[in-house]
Amino acid sequence: MPRPCYALPILGADVVIRRGKWTLCIADTSPTGEGLPPSYAAKVEGLQQSIFSSQGGWSNAERRMPSWGAKIFSPLCISIQPTSEEEVLAFVDYIVQLHNSHINYAQRLAEEGPDPSMERNEVRQKAMLQYNKSQQENDKTKSVLARHFGDRFAEEYITQVLFNERGITLGG
Repeated sequence: MPRPCYALPILGADVVIRRGKWTLCIADTSPTGEGLPPSYAAKVEGLQQSIFSSQGGWSNAERRMPSWGAKIFSPLCISIQPTSEEEVLAFVDYIVQLHNSHINYAQRLAEEGPDPSMERNEVRQKAMLQYNKSQQENDKTKSVLARHFGDRFAEEYITQVLFNERGITLGG
């Protein structure tokens, strides 16, 4: 989770595999302000066009956005159910390149230093808290964890490890 004093989107990805079949691949850079920074969004769009057009796009593999995700994901979110090994490999390639791009952007922001605007930092903090709250509403993740590790573990893992709100402070 980025610190609110930086205009860095939240990079997230998830893969669900059931009985050896990839049933969901989702990747996004969720905005932490009034939308994705224009240069960042342009880079993400370029990656998507480059990777997915080179392999012919998706073969009707797009999946409906989960209801809890509609509140927090960007318009550039990829949510698919791959139908071939090529689509799986394209998705993995996209995640790797998206991650590298995200790290480069974060390094550039770090060099510029924290945003001194308390108002913008508070907007980003609010967006990050909303992101965590929405992710905690994902009952499928919670039920999978509970089935394997118990209800208490699932709740604590989701609220204290994966989407811990205590770490989202304006302290820089």
